[in-house]
Parts: sequence; structure tokens; C-alpha cells
Amino acid sequence: MHDVVILSDERLVAALIAAQAGQWSDLPIRALNGGTDNAMFRLGPELAVRLPRRPEAAALLEKEARWLPELQNLPLAVPRVRLAGRRSKQFNWPFTVVDWVEGVEAQDAAIHDWPAEVTRLVRFLKALWKLPVKGAPVAGPDNKRRGVALAEMSSLTLGALHEVSDEIDVSAAREVWLDAMEAAPARKPRWIHGDLKLSNLLARDGRLVAVIDWGLAAVGDPAADIAVAWRWVPEWQTQAFRDALKVDDDAWRRARGWALYGAVIALAYYRDRPEAKALVDDCRCTLGRLGLGTAC
Repeated sequence: MHDVVILSDERLVAALIAAQAGQWSDLPIRALNGGTDNAMFRLGPELAVRLPRRPEAAALLEKEARWLPELQNLPLAVPRVRLAGRRSKQFNWPFTVVDWVEGVEAQDAAIHDWPAEVTRLVRFLKALWKLPVKGAPVAGPDNKRRGVALAEMSSLTLGALHEVSDEIDVSAAREVWLDAMEAAPARKPRWIHGDLKLSNLLARDGRLVAVIDWGLAAVGDPAADIAVAWRWVPEWQTQAFRDALKVDDDAWRRARGWALYGAVIALAYYRDRPEAKALVDDCRCTLGRLGLGTAC
């Protein structure tokens, strides 16, 4: 899905584990689909190995390995790092070994009681926003600017709107974006996940159980995570979600801007790539929820 791809396979992973974590060298290895940034492999029944799929993802993986230990004991599970793999002659990129979190994408069919699971997500966000931020990475280039002031994202967003003008209401989208930028800024930066979307939320036995893929985490505007209201929270639960989080009008307006940004940027980049169909469909659903495209 990218112009420059870092290749990996089971043989490479076996060699890396043998060289850097011999205690696991007898465990079976199986390739999984992974995501847009990282390749993933099962390592035995309890572990997973993550390797960057493109050069830009390497720094995100290293940051994840550094900070995930500080983000534990939240109401939803967060991957636990067991090894931060070193760059080597075998593989000149970082990699990680993490606990395997059992679950499936938290889509409609995987959730049994939406009000209960939306409440669970609210508790998770409140707990995340209470974590200490001293010394933590600040939103900016190192996390693709998730959680920065929206004005910093304006040229990218407006450019992406032009690229997808054949399938969205660009005039209405500009109004949403301008309104978001005019909202008062966040009063206090908080820890944010930075990429709360369907593929990063896991469910098991009908319940939301984990939040994965923390490469874009940083301290920034919580509105970047509140944008999940248009990405995962069902429309009929949106007001309950907002009320439970006690989101004021300015934060809600900024969150709409972040939802718009995330959807149009990914749609413009991935919509002609068949292998990214699930992500593209998710973007179109978000735009539909924002009243800018066809409802999914």
C-alpha cells in the first residue's frame, strides 16, 4: 500500500527471535494481516511480533515500545511490550514482541450491548486523560501531528478535500473545517491515543476489551480522540457519549474537525488501493456521519 515497503516474513522473524530472544526460538511463527504501518506475526499462543511496514513507521514503533509501559492499568487492555528489538545487520529496523491480545475488530456484529460498551470507552478515555504527562512526547511531527492545533493541519485537509471532491460535498466540508479551527483551543493537553478507529478497538465475547496500535500516542488535544464519536460510536449513542465525557461545544467542534481530517486524508491516499477497502469504507462512513457524503 506504500511506495517504499519494508519486507518481512516468517523466516526473518525466526532469525530475529533466535538472535535477540532465544527463549522463544522454539515457538511457531505465523504471519497475520497486520495494518497499514506494521506487519504482524503470531509467536506461539501468547505473543505477537510487530515490524514496520514502511520507513516512516519505524520511529512510531520505537516510541510505542518506550511509552506503552507507562500506559498500563487502564480500563481497557493495552499491549504489553516484552521485547524492544534492536536494529541489526539482519534487519536494520526496530521491532517489538508484545503480549497477544485475543479479540476481533469491535464492529457492530462483535458488540452485544452498545450503551454498555460506549460507557466502557468513556471510562477508558477519562482514565487515559488523567495519566501524568510530565516528560511525555508532545503532539507534533513525531505522531503525524495528531492532537496539534487544527490550523497546522489546514493545508493538508483542504488539499485532501480537493482530491475527493468527486464524492463529498466540499463546500459543506470546508464549513465543518473552518468551524473547527475557529473553536477555542484545548485548555489542557492530555495523553491521547491519536488513532481511535475500528481496526484499533478489539472486542471479545461481545465486549470492548482492548485498544491497540499506539504509534500516534502523544500529549495533545483530547478532541483528536473524541473524534471517535463519528468513527465508532453508533449515531444513536453519540449524545450519550458526549454527555458522559462532558464535552463542551468547542471541544466537540474540534473533534468534528479531527474526524473530517482523518477521513479525507486516508480516503485520498487509499481509495484507489483495493487492499485498503476496509479502511476506505470506514472513511466513507465517517464522512456520511458528518453529513458530507453518502451514509454507509
